[in-house]
Amino acid sequence: MKKLKLWAISFAFLAVFSIIGNGQTKEVSVRFPVQQDGKYGYIDQTGKIVISPQFDFAAEFKDGRALIKAYSFGYIDQTGAKVIPASFNRAETFSEGRARIKYGLWGYIDQTGTEVIKQEFINAQDFSEGMAGVNTGHKWGFIDRNGNLVIPAEYDEVDRFSQGLAPVSVNYQWGYIDQSGKRVIEIKFERAGIFSQGLAPAKISGKFGYIDKSGKFIISPQFDNAQPFSEKLALVTINDKYGFINQTGKMVIKAEYDWAMDFSEGLAAINLGGIGSGKWGFVDQKGMVIVKPQFDWAWPFSNGLAKVKVGVKEGYIDKKGKMVWEPSK
Repeated sequence: MKKLKLWAISFAFLAVFSIIGNGQTKEVSVRFPVQQDGKYGYIDQTGKIVISPQFDFAAEFKDGRALIKAYSFGYIDQTGAKVIPASFNRAETFSEGRARIKYGLWGYIDQTGTEVIKQEFINAQDFSEGMAGVNTGHKWGFIDRNGNLVIPAEYDEVDRFSQGLAPVSVNYQWGYIDQSGKRVIEIKFERAGIFSQGLAPAKISGKFGYIDKSGKFIISPQFDNAQPFSEKLALVTINDKYGFINQTGKMVIKAEYDWAMDFSEGLAAINLGGIGSGKWGFVDQKGMVIVKPQFDWAWPFSNGLAKVKVGVKEGYIDKKGKMVWEPSK
């Protein structure tokens, strides 16, 4: 099935952090998770191993912490030190200083590992703009960073806050609320995505277009699927082919790819031949192929590198397509 699962894909980005100790601040280079001989560790941007492979799983760093698995889930700092013991059955990466953790129900910890929001939710989302969607049993609402339910649990589904608004659903129809919980865009869409660069994808009568914060369609519904804008371009689907439009709705990169991902750091991953049998490469914002399709999977660029897959092995390339970390497993 070639259709883009608009709401399920999410992409993570690494950052440069500082370690503070003995009154001094030391800059730590970006870390990228890699697998070697069945164990996970981290490399820097040059491909040098900076945290030795030792974990059963390792995720990207966020908020100065990285989620790792050593039988159970825990967290390390940028030096590789285990700062939050691996004791959780389920855990997610940090977002805005909070991370979701689970034994039976979901709760949140801070960067010291202290449980700051007790485990009482059937389901929960990451924090965004100071709020997180939570499911209290049958419906979704929003909590603040202290765990207070500031928007009542009255929605069937919710997405995260972005640019002050969050998509919410009642009876399979979608609209938007602000951070006070006020419904500011009528619940009338078949689907709705987050706002980005002033516009949000919304579906009506079977087609996606883009609305502004008043709920008015600025780009008329015409696409089979659509992503939020990223770096002034948005990924759209027409007849199972993927291309990119600008903020006026003009198709600036022809819908001719069998799959694609959002732009990140000036490049977008594209696929020719389809998932499974096709190959992945990268194009720039003019649609020029910068890295020819040759990989079995590719992820967006972050801090100058992109993860790629060759067979079952994963490596990293730079923006010229040069391997910085040869595919391994």
